[in-house]
Amino acid sequence: MSGLTTIEEQAWCAWYAAEAYSGAGVIVEWGPWLGSLTRSYCRGLRQNQHITTGEPIAFLYDLFKWQDWCENEARGTEHEGRLAIGESFEPYFREINEDLLDLLHIRTADLSNCEWPGRPIELIINDAIKSLPIAGNTFKRFLPHLLPGKGLIAHQDFLWPTEAFLVVLMFLARESFYFEFSVPDSCMVVFRCKKRFAPEEIWFPGQFHEIPEVLFDEAFDWAFSILPPRCHAVAKLGKAVNMHRAGLLDQAREFVNRENLASSIGDGLYDFQLDVLRKWGYGELLEKR
Repeated sequence: MSGLTTIEEQAWCAWYAAEAYSGAGVIVEWGPWLGSLTRSYCRGLRQNQHITTGEPIAFLYDLFKWQDWCENEARGTEHEGRLAIGESFEPYFREINEDLLDLLHIRTADLSNCEWPGRPIELIINDAIKSLPIAGNTFKRFLPHLLPGKGLIAHQDFLWPTEAFLVVLMFLARESFYFEFSVPDSCMVVFRCKKRFAPEEIWFPGQFHEIPEVLFDEAFDWAFSILPPRCHAVAKLGKAVNMHRAGLLDQAREFVNRENLASSIGDGLYDFQLDVLRKWGYGELLEKR
């Protein structure tokens, strides 16, 4: 199965669609890329005894623009060299997932400004919130339609360091959501909607420098209180990286030193993240002092 998701994340999506999905709302997926999670939940939907297909159940949103990182990740697979940089890969996505098309509504869209038609939503799978503008629009346009008591949002990169600003956003929205599950050996964390989300009642930062140090402290203390202990080390790494992104350079370095975040700890996920961050230019932040 092609993609940048783990077997555990794929297994959770398949289980959810087969055993927990009721059909009261639709499934929304942001950023499916080549469809590893798409195929997983569609496999589950095929097994769900309560679902009768006849119209699309899952609504997929992506820019579907083949970029350098896509080709780099596709290297050594059957997808390498199939598309030119800048080319739309929506037709290719449809081709490789042809057997699923009866379940899918596929839309090429910019999630920083697209709308949602207003249908009730039972599950959102997020692998596209890589910036605050995308976060602001998707939270405001989609999350109010999650079904209270039933609706879930699964953040595939909640515990990935450069996307851990999601911790701050979910902290700001905590009156409407509670922690449901952290998928083992992955960065995916699932939240359940407990009451209708009202975005007009929430302040959303538009840029990283707008996030004050105290909000990082409050948000990540909240995260440590709800996440299982196995998640704490990678969450701390995410706090340091996002404080750094917000321009809180001295505070981020002090946090790295205080929490001894610059050294491998023998945890596969943490050590992998540490290695990737150094390759991505965070070496100075993660130097031992």
